[in-house]
Amino acid sequence: MVKMNEKAFTLIELLAIIAILALIALISVPTIGNIINQNKEKTYRNQIFEIERATEGFVAENISEILPENTTSAKLSLTLLKERDVIEEKDIINPINGSVMNGCVTVSMDENGQFHAKYSETPCN
Repeated sequence: MVKMNEKAFTLIELLAIIAILALIALISVPTIGNIINQNKEKTYRNQIFEIERATEGFVAENISEILPENTTSAKLSLTLLKERDVIEEKDIINPINGSVMNGCVTVSMDENGQFHAKYSETPCN
């Protein structure tokens, strides 16, 4: 008589383990995907915030050059900001889609003399 090895898994036990792992994957993959997308969007917003703040500081230091008399707004390209060492020389990558950001920052001065920068994905004209 052949004695069965009692240390091995049965086919039913293996199928149950595979089913449990598949269920865990079905739950975790979309959740992880959503977390990754949320972090990409947050990184993008932080990049835009930093570009806008750096531009506001640059304009405040170079107001006569950037905003000649009787003007209250100007458009600055990211290329110009790189050339003037306002932002790093390397390409700024959009974390959402992986493309190089070549947008435009519009800076305006309000009635109190405060500068406000707004980034746009469209290149400066």
